[in-house]
Amino acid sequence: MKPEFVMITGGVAVGKTTLRRTQFASGYVVLDAAEIFLLLHGEKGPFPPKDDTELVEIGQHLADLAVRDRRNIVAEFIGESLEKSRELVLAMGEAGYGVRLSLVTCETESALERNLARGPRDISAFYTQDYHYRWLLNAARAVTTGGSPNKTCDGKLKKFVDDLMPTLAGYFLCSEPALGRTGYPSLPSLWLRDDELESVSAELNNLMPSDSMILSLWDWDLHFEVELSNDWYCAAAFGPQSQIEDPAEQLAEYFLQKVDEYDIDCNQFEDPDAFRDFIRDEARSFILKWRQNIVAHAAGIA
Repeated sequence: MKPEFVMITGGVAVGKTTLRRTQFASGYVVLDAAEIFLLLHGEKGPFPPKDDTELVEIGQHLADLAVRDRRNIVAEFIGESLEKSRELVLAMGEAGYGVRLSLVTCETESALERNLARGPRDISAFYTQDYHYRWLLNAARAVTTGGSPNKTCDGKLKKFVDDLMPTLAGYFLCSEPALGRTGYPSLPSLWLRDDELESVSAELNNLMPSDSMILSLWDWDLHFEVELSNDWYCAAAFGPQSQIEDPAEQLAEYFLQKVDEYDIDCNQFEDPDAFRDFIRDEARSFILKWRQNIVAHAAGIA
């Protein structure tokens, strides 16, 4: 089942925070720049602060952890910019989230009264929403790109580097001087001997996300990383992000086949199609996190 991102939108003082606190008080990571600010500074000073470095670092870290761990997230926005809202919805969807849009409205007179009665601890989403957009976009893109690209890249070049980041990490890990190779064909499986790939994969297997249901197969001595082809292994580990669906689908089908074959009790869904969709999402998330770990590992030893 996909994690949920709840985007609460509406004008100033219409009741967005009230809705959030009554309907999403538990089971959701609350991303709120105002609450972070109040924890840091109390009621001292205006929002946003002149130096928002600490606020930004904490908020971004919170968003990164929530998206990486596939936690449900709720945040408030005015939502007046269709372009910004669309960009965020698409980014969260690409990161594997289901998106729920909640529009809050009320009578204009009521909103005016509440806005005039604001206390110093009641900071409007009008001032906080830009932080929320930025933090969530960064977190979603970090997951879908498998790591942080070179920040000097932008536009088409940035998209190109983002797409090839796992592939480049694979080239680095398998290249000279580690294996005495030069030249870079499309995937390492095309130029590694079986014994060389086995040596590299022993290191890569340790980078697989240990919290994924996919790895529960190892408890049954079922090893997809061995039984699926070398081409699948390299496509899953090093393939461009734009080509993730095929290896993810193969992994999901392998998992579902073994669940049936060995009568593994892991289906908590009454609907078989819902379980199949859940495993497909889990397989895709597994490969995304694995690639992210590979990129981080490559960056750490570069």
